[in-house]
Amino acid sequence: MSKSVLLPTVKTCSICHGAGKVSGVFHRLDCVNCNALGFVDEQTGHIVEPDDAIQVLQQMRRASLDEIDRLNKRLTRLEKYERQAIRDEQIERIYPSADVTARRRTRSTGHGD
Repeated sequence: MSKSVLLPTVKTCSICHGAGKVSGVFHRLDCVNCNALGFVDEQTGHIVEPDDAIQVLQQMRRASLDEIDRLNKRLTRLEKYERQAIRDEQIERIYPSADVTARRRTRSTGHGD
């Protein structure tokens, strides 16, 4: 049986603005407000406990990977359309009287000449 753990909701640290570092006089220092995490407990504004921070970071990582996958799929679709547009332009240059889009539309709807 798995143990259900309620993770704290987090917000961006107001001191370091999510960077986990603050500017010192001569160099950058770890932010003591968020323990260099870049986020704090949303309700209390205090440092997130290390075990909870690990879980929160894993959750953020999974969400980021899901977003990367979604964007990669969208990019693949856009690249496909771009390749088709380039092919259409090449056909138009070779055969100026060819209406590539109309021909493709006719082919896809099944209403031929």
